Amino acid sequence: MNVTVKFALTPSVNEKTAHILELPTAATLGDLKVLMIEQSPELDRTFQTHTCLINHVAGKDDSILNDGDEIILWQLAHHG
Repeated sequence: MNVTVKFALTPSVNEKTAHILELPTAATLGDLKVLMIEQSPELDRTFQTHTCLINHVAGKDDSILNDGDEIILWQLAHHG
């Protein structure tokens, strides 16, 4: 199955930030994170400072992904 991953660095997410990844059937958001960190270890920190939205709804590591899902990595707001 294929999912689209977008990195939302600003409120406007565009196609330039989109990546289509192939995952096995019944993969979870946690599985996606592991795969992405294996490919790009620097993403480990990104996942600590971003929340993951699945089709615009907050996801958890055990959320099962479906073909065609859109995952957006949204940076958490920090208040000082």
